[in-house]
Amino acid sequence: MPTEEFDEYLEAESDETTTSLIAELEKLEISATEARIFLFLSRTGPCSASDIARGTKVPRSDTYRHIGSLLARGLLTSTFTKPQKYTALSFEDAIDLLVKTKYEALSAILQRKRELQSKLTAICRANPRLDEQSNEFQVLEDKEVIHSKIKKMFVEAESTVLAKIGKRTMINFYHAEICDEMISLEKHNVAVKIKTDWHGIYDYLREIYPNGKLADVSDIVSDTLDFDFVIIDRNEAIILMYEEEEKKLRGLYINSNKMTPAFELLFERLR
Repeated sequence: MPTEEFDEYLEAESDETTTSLIAELEKLEISATEARIFLFLSRTGPCSASDIARGTKVPRSDTYRHIGSLLARGLLTSTFTKPQKYTALSFEDAIDLLVKTKYEALSAILQRKRELQSKLTAICRANPRLDEQSNEFQVLEDKEVIHSKIKKMFVEAESTVLAKIGKRTMINFYHAEICDEMISLEKHNVAVKIKTDWHGIYDYLREIYPNGKLADVSDIVSDTLDFDFVIIDRNEAIILMYEEEEKKLRGLYINSNKMTPAFELLFERLR
């Protein structure tokens, strides 16, 4: 490969890697610009604010603000020299720090959950209009959010779960550990009924859960629906739709005493 082509190849590889790393850091609530500055320092070592601004093409006035944010979060260190030079933590240490910070924040919220719930209940009692809310729906765009919602629905299920699911959804449920929740429902006297057009589901469940069982799994001979759905206790449901072009999962959560029975009727008529 000629030298120029090889240099272009390395640059493209570097850009792709940087974009991927920025996306991962954004999940930990670091802005894209701050992530770019952090990764720049990770590659170059100690730099002044001017060097950072030139290297990242971030306006110098903004660079100081982003550096201050990274320093406050413990992701950079600075020297006492003039001009000051900044150094990034190792990527591993930075991830550990960000995860720990986020975990501690979530733990604090969980510990205060009862207190916060009491305050919210008091607010709801003071506002009678909140009691009138019904027929609600929620559009869910993120796969992890959708799976978390389904897990929560399963945990709170009291009597019945009806699920029309295909092969893709079942495999997604397994990897998200939703199948574990579904299998455990039988132990809590929650009746689980599954209808599917995936005839290999029996062997699949037997292989991954040799000691578990689902009371009622039945085949759908002809599935003309292009979506899956789960109904919990006849009063809430989540519809799962796969966007093939975008390779994305979307969900529609429904908490409606008018719409949910329609999906229950649809489930019963599937053959």
